[in-house]
Amino acid sequence: MDPKNLWPGFRALAEALRGVAVDREGFEPLDLSTSAYWCLVLRGRTVSLAWLRNKADRWDHVLRDGETPAEIASAALDGAALGLRAAAVELFRPWPADGTGAAVVTGSSILLPAFRHGLICRLRHGAPGRGATGAP
Repeated sequence: MDPKNLWPGFRALAEALRGVAVDREGFEPLDLSTSAYWCLVLRGRTVSLAWLRNKADRWDHVLRDGETPAEIASAALDGAALGLRAAAVELFRPWPADGTGAAVVTGSSILLPAFRHGLICRLRHGAPGRGATGAP
């Protein structure tokens, strides 16, 4: 990991999994992707994990063509689609340059902060809805 400096991405994933009993959650996969970003979710008994990734952030666009991926400014998770009535939301950033905004829970929608590359979300089921930035 060191020669390619991959630790920031793996650190965010490790932090999102900290304290999650992955062997007891009974995760079920869900694909809530849109035309602008992938949103792959593991829905568990007490926690759900979501990986959001900008579809424009591809090696051919960025490295070959020198394009900066457009910012995703309106990403959201549908709590009803996840079967959640309430959830505490924590965000983890594999790409630290993607900012520091918090999630905002309004009704069954979880509005996510703008990102250019991707986000990892941990949703703790049944907790009062709130946003948190998670890892710096």
